[in-house]
Amino acid sequence: MAMATLFSTYQRDEPLKSTWRILPVLVGALLFLSACGPSQRALDATATHYADLIAPTLGPNALTRENMLQVQEVAVFGPGLDLRFLVGHTGAVLKVVWSPDGKMLATSSEDNSVKLWDFQTGQELRTLVDNDRPVGQISWSPDGSLLLISQKGRKSFWDPISGEEVELPAKVGSSSFHAWSPDGNTLVTSVDRGIIYLLDRNTGEKLTLIPEHDDDDLIVAWSPDGQVLATGGRGEIATKKIDPQTGEEVMDPEVSEKAVHLWDPKTGEELATLQGLSGRVKSLIWSPDGKILATGRMDDNTLRLWDPGTGEELVRFDNHRVQPANATWSPDGRTLAMAINYSSLQLWDSRSRQTRTLLDHRDAIHLISWSRDGRMLATVGIDGLVRLWDAETGNALFTLTGHADYVWDLSWSPDGRYLATVSEDHAVRIWGPIHFEDLVALNGHIDQVRDVAWSPDGQMLLSVGDDQVARLWDPQTGEELILFEEHTGPVNAAAWSPDGKTIATAGHDNLAYLWGPHSGTYLRTITGHIRPLTGVTWSPDGMILATSSFDGSARLWDPQTGNELATLPHSTAPLDVAWSPDGSFLATTDTEFIFTSHVNNYVRLWDPHTAKKLAVLKGHNTVQALAWSPTGHSLVSVESGFADRLQSVRLWNPYTRKALEVFLEPTVRMFSVAWSLDGNILAMGGIDHKVYLFDAQTGEELAVLEGHTAMVHTVAWSPDGQTLATGSGDTTVRLWGIPHD
Repeated sequence: MAMATLFSTYQRDEPLKSTWRILPVLVGALLFLSACGPSQRALDATATHYADLIAPTLGPNALTRENMLQVQEVAVFGPGLDLRFLVGHTGAVLKVVWSPDGKMLATSSEDNSVKLWDFQTGQELRTLVDNDRPVGQISWSPDGSLLLISQKGRKSFWDPISGEEVELPAKVGSSSFHAWSPDGNTLVTSVDRGIIYLLDRNTGEKLTLIPEHDDDDLIVAWSPDGQVLATGGRGEIATKKIDPQTGEEVMDPEVSEKAVHLWDPKTGEELATLQGLSGRVKSLIWSPDGKILATGRMDDNTLRLWDPGTGEELVRFDNHRVQPANATWSPDGRTLAMAINYSSLQLWDSRSRQTRTLLDHRDAIHLISWSRDGRMLATVGIDGLVRLWDAETGNALFTLTGHADYVWDLSWSPDGRYLATVSEDHAVRIWGPIHFEDLVALNGHIDQVRDVAWSPDGQMLLSVGDDQVARLWDPQTGEELILFEEHTGPVNAAAWSPDGKTIATAGHDNLAYLWGPHSGTYLRTITGHIRPLTGVTWSPDGMILATSSFDGSARLWDPQTGNELATLPHSTAPLDVAWSPDGSFLATTDTEFIFTSHVNNYVRLWDPHTAKKLAVLKGHNTVQALAWSPTGHSLVSVESGFADRLQSVRLWNPYTRKALEVFLEPTVRMFSVAWSLDGNILAMGGIDHKVYLFDAQTGEELAVLEGHTAMVHTVAWSPDGQTLATGSGDTTVRLWGIPHD
């Protein structure tokens, strides 16, 4: 797709008519919504957009504009996932837990309810509890067959499929704690006050009795292999003594100590005692390999690491913000992430025993969570923002904004693709974090790169630029395969035929050329335009080629013969031309001059089969670039400001001819736009040398890709949606990809 940054080139090579002289350099634009979350206008606009575009596909129960605005209930976002709104909780949502298979989520709220949600459809499946008892802990059994819910004075077990409460063979007490063994067969809980039992889930048999404890704030933690159980809290655990009359080992409640105890869950035998803990133990965190146990204490804000085999203290960290979610092991067990001095995130390497400060969060860190592959860390501060960081470099990757209040919990999905967050604003949001890395730079052009285009199978990449050539690349190796050299001026645009057998290039020499990509042979020349071409695109069936030009026309051609089929007249130069995925529409940009001091810019919709103009979409100023969503239900247009007008990015419904009032009001000049394969991301290239990724539904900034050293003229997603190609004035093409193990 041509991203029409051609006025400067055209002016360099050929004098402009007087009307063109009043035009500024065209710019595109993008402004992230508010850092504090979407404004009401943005929410209203998003709701209007989806009510228009999605509702026709949903039948009589279509979402309305009004219930679309209930984004403050439960919203789901993410690559590969359509935007959905889940309405349910009426109070702050405090906890979210994924089912082990990732198909459901359980949420608890201050409204005293626990709800189950279907992740794929976004539908509320059922409410399990809804009464006057506050909800505490909720947890899935490891096999996902039961959900355990703790409420004040009561525990209950639920079948998530039937929604029925399940009675276990043995009575389960009302204590505030419980913990499943790693294999899911054993449950640690209390039956009588202060007495800890291990219960066989299937038979109800009491497997082990752990000594009496006087603390309702007891915490327990299984070792990863299920061979050791750690207990701690604020109170005291009675020690054992030998009864002089019987010679048997018994509990001595009069001799006690404050410590963390390690137990054999099969026999109840005490294996080790971690000494020197004089205050409340708030957190017990096993390393994934079970070789280190971290304990956090409330009274002095210390985090200690222990060898559970010997009871030896390995290292102590002071000024740790001791909360259970403020220290967490990486999935490989090598690194412990900790919140130190409230706002600093430190990493301790278990092999080198070295500590490094990863980042300064700027406010108190409330939650920390590793991504499943260990590449990212998610943190939540008291400002309510969710931030994602590169775990290796400490660089900020994304800020997930949208919650309107304090974030209480976050949890990664079992497959590691999604992050769920819950908030005081009654919302549960599911984010699909996108982590891009600069894969390779394709070096070969000696002047600005104007356009890039992927082959339909994603195996080749074409780039064109001001050095008057088109270059074909192997994106896997970075090797240049073929050089096309027929053009006698800058090459402004390129496109592949849908079958991948033909390449079209459009140039400043007023010509379009067709090439065989595998043989590198010249096929034919498209002649007829009398000014430089700005864009070229194929119809989805490959039967028609569309071009746009500075001569004030877009034209349709038979690619087999090179014959012109139709001319689509414009007021001035159409800078971009884009075919809808189903072939129903051809979209072009246009400018209408009013006297000599004012211009109106439009997006025009055409019926490409009849060459009839269907609609003029008004509201823009100096439209810079166009891109269709993968479904064809939406068209994005990017403009630059003119005089005292604001820049804007708009989404249009081609069927209703309606647009959001303003989807985005940018300040960064943008010159290119491309919609991701799943329809969830808009990629835009800026004059500031950066590539911006935005949520296509909300306008929220997902990532900023840095590496180019000049303006980014073009962006294009690979057919599989995993790689983004960008071309720049720095003469390079860069490939950006989602990392894989």
